[in-house]
Amino acid sequence: MEEFQCELCQSFPNSPVILSCCLKSVCKEHVSDQCPFCGISICEEEIIPNRILQSLLHKDLKTCERCENKPSTVLCKQCVAYLCKDCSAHLHSLGVYRRHIVTAANNYDAGKSEEKCQEHGLSFSHICTDEWKAICDRCLSMHEDHAVLAFDEVIDDALNEIQIKQEKIEAKSREIKQGIIRVKESLDGIENNANQVKLQVTQAFNSMKQMLKWKEEEIISELETAKERKINQLNFSKESLEKGIKKLQTIAQFITATKNQSATTIFTSLSYLSHIIEQALENDESQELTINSDFDCKINVQPLQAALEKVCFRDENSSRVPSPKGSMNSFSKSPRQRVSDITNKSTLLKKNEQNCLKDKDLMNFYDEKQASTPRIRNCTPTHIRDNSSCQFQSLDENPLERRVFIKKLQTASAIQVSWSHPPKGSPDLQYCLEYGVGTKIQNIEQFRQVYKGPAHTCIITDLLPKTSYRFRVSPSLASTDEKGDWSEVVTIGTHDAQKIDASTLGTHATMIARGSEKWIQFDRAGIVLCQNPYPFGKHVWEVKILNNALFSNDSQSSFKIGVASQKGRQVYGCPINYQAARGTCKIKVVLDMEAGTLTFFSPFSPQGEIFSSLPEGPLYPAFQNKPSKTSAASLKFMASFDCKITDTDLNFNQ
Repeated sequence: MEEFQCELCQSFPNSPVILSCCLKSVCKEHVSDQCPFCGISICEEEIIPNRILQSLLHKDLKTCERCENKPSTVLCKQCVAYLCKDCSAHLHSLGVYRRHIVTAANNYDAGKSEEKCQEHGLSFSHICTDEWKAICDRCLSMHEDHAVLAFDEVIDDALNEIQIKQEKIEAKSREIKQGIIRVKESLDGIENNANQVKLQVTQAFNSMKQMLKWKEEEIISELETAKERKINQLNFSKESLEKGIKKLQTIAQFITATKNQSATTIFTSLSYLSHIIEQALENDESQELTINSDFDCKINVQPLQAALEKVCFRDENSSRVPSPKGSMNSFSKSPRQRVSDITNKSTLLKKNEQNCLKDKDLMNFYDEKQASTPRIRNCTPTHIRDNSSCQFQSLDENPLERRVFIKKLQTASAIQVSWSHPPKGSPDLQYCLEYGVGTKIQNIEQFRQVYKGPAHTCIITDLLPKTSYRFRVSPSLASTDEKGDWSEVVTIGTHDAQKIDASTLGTHATMIARGSEKWIQFDRAGIVLCQNPYPFGKHVWEVKILNNALFSNDSQSSFKIGVASQKGRQVYGCPINYQAARGTCKIKVVLDMEAGTLTFFSPFSPQGEIFSSLPEGPLYPAFQNKPSKTSAASLKFMASFDCKITDTDLNFNQ
């Protein structure tokens, strides 16, 4: 009943009336000389009692509306009020109130009550359509120039029209009721289905938790075994060292005793003394020991993380993810971005097709870190084999099927992503790759386009080290402008800046700080590796070599600069004849993962020397020292990574 409240005080009207000018229903107390809604002057004749609303509001009324104590027994049609017998007699005993028509309250029926002309007291016989009011026979003389219709015909037509509209309302009501029933059934079905899915999710994750628990126990058991093995190795090393120190202490005591002898004795015993000292140094067991508390085995959780990223709930009936292009105008655009699309035959991006963002503002990426400035650039054709294409035969039948990221590689400044692609391909199939800009609008993460084209492998460069980036991709058909669903959003973090892995120094090398520079000193034969692998792209690093024995002609010693695979300890590269140079020897190394080559620029080969027998990636920069048995000098080197690639480096490899 809220829709029948007074439109001014928003409460149920005491004496509801209808304003004929704007057909508003208000309390009678709000009526004045002007309409409170449209401001038109109104007279008392234009105010119509809302008897229908009055009958609805007072249908169950049992008390007198005046004294509010006694039950109501009569109804005054002019006052539109239910009164008790005493109040009605008092009110209708004086003046114009004597003319009011009073009827029994329980017999009141607005549809059947016989109404009469207030002026003549006769029943209504006609309707004046000009003034639109009921008139009696005596009133006809005052409406001679008006269009007059018979009262019964007008009432019948009005009731017939009301009946038709009532049937429409009832049909609409039935339709709405059926809709409500269907909604209730759907709500119950959603609740049941959601509970079933929750049960399935709980069961699946309970199984995974059990498997994780078993895997945890298995890995911990392997760790304990490795720890025992390491402890045994270190105990053996400790015993060897203790034997070595005792031998050296004995020699030291012998030397001390020799110093107290006469000069003749020292001179005659000098050869013997040198012999036992050299023998002790040559047989020093500690020279062959490797003391390292690090475990050779490392836990690899990347397969598990990759598998968990693919676990999701997908509602097949939900609508597609709307493209955020329309909402991107509120963001400041990023600097010019660089993306390389990689195919087996040719580079598919052209300069006039690059969808780049040209202003120079900075943005914030995920992890609350300042984002880098990814750029878009063309690169030379590279050869990346996608051996997983046979797993996506269904994409040939449905090229707009949701894509899955199948390759996620990263360096300190670049990320390479590949996604599922139909083995046969399609001439009008395109992809849109977007990255998260690190902000949300109405709790919805915002993305920006970083590449659009036919390639299904992209390299995003000029990124910040040790920063997380989020990507998603969507297929589309250029001929029909149809778009597929967005893929799951993947988070990929770049590596930290490249540096020497201190855990690979062992006992054969040490790190020495000389001002702001950090040098690696080889004390004996061994291999030093870097911390992060290079899985793709071109990379440059510079090496400075310093030999203590600058004038030595030891041709048997060698120092190899190159790369090593993750599983092996073999260094692939070229030996450097550093002893032929005076002072510091500078070497520049260019690694081209796509071409599979290492190029060395040195004082001995300024035009570059190419080494092409490289294993499959990813590859770690590596340094190997192989001194001769007679060499006593220490070798020092310093490496600067992620150097700028010059045109000479690129042109030489091409």
